[in-house]
Amino acid sequence: MWVVVLCFVLPAVLFSVCALLAWLRVLHVNRTREKTECAEVLVNDELIRDNRNSIYIYIY
Repeated sequence: MWVVVLCFVLPAVLFSVCALLAWLRVLHVNRTREKTECAEVLVNDELIRDNRNSIYIYIY
């Protein structure tokens, strides 16, 4: 019984916890990136170019 727990259940739980932490990290990085991009773009409510030469038009 303990062999099953140590060989299968414990690694599955460990993998699930690591996957959850990685997923939460990706969500945090994406949310931070979106906030910084919005802060850089929303300057004057007009055509604004970013470092990738994309043009954003905001109409309010």
